[in-house]
Amino acid sequence: MKSTVTKFIFLIFLLIFLFAKVSAMNFSVSFPESVEAEKEFQVTIKTDEPATYDVKIFITEDSKEFSEVYFNNDWKNPYYYLSEALAEEAEFKVLPHIAGETQLCVRLRNSAEKSKGFSEDCQQIIVTESTIKKSESSDSEENSKEDEPEDSGKEFSEIKTFEEFEPSKIQTLNYKTENNEKVILSSKAKEQKIITTTDGKTRTYILYGFSTLCVFLLVLFALKRM
Repeated sequence: MKSTVTKFIFLIFLLIFLFAKVSAMNFSVSFPESVEAEKEFQVTIKTDEPATYDVKIFITEDSKEFSEVYFNNDWKNPYYYLSEALAEEAEFKVLPHIAGETQLCVRLRNSAEKSKGFSEDCQQIIVTESTIKKSESSDSEENSKEDEPEDSGKEFSEIKTFEEFEPSKIQTLNYKTENNEKVILSSKAKEQKIITTTDGKTRTYILYGFSTLCVFLLVLFALKRM
């Protein structure tokens, strides 16, 4: 019984190994070790097996955020396979969108036997920062410096404060009220005076008189209560 189970397990492992050997695809990938972000480069794929393959090429992850692949006159999202893109040898253009030390991966699957899975080869690649972005940032910094006025500090230094004006140059404005009384407005806050007109004095007298009358009536009322 034990020998039968052992043979069965050995047969399963043998089948898995043979299936892996059959499904594995021998191919080679070549591309530059260092490339520049936002600048396309070429990837060459070669295989010795007489078959047609679907191809997937991506940098870091199979997302358009990281890279794109040029195929059939258009930039493609690397998430999808390029259908029947490889027979024996093919060249592809890849456009990286990120910078840093990362990986470029190539996946192949047989176009006629897609259910058997794929073979993958990932290799290290260095993506440097884009020179286009660097030049744009430097140009913007230069333009901002050119837009700044050179004499801005001098303009502010030439503005005098209120205390720097000579008292003799401060103009005094004279206004007349309806009763021809002059009201003098001085530019200095310390020399301001409150001017009471004739109408204002009359109102003040009336208010005082009314207050005095009220006090007098209150006193009389209090005496009657006693």
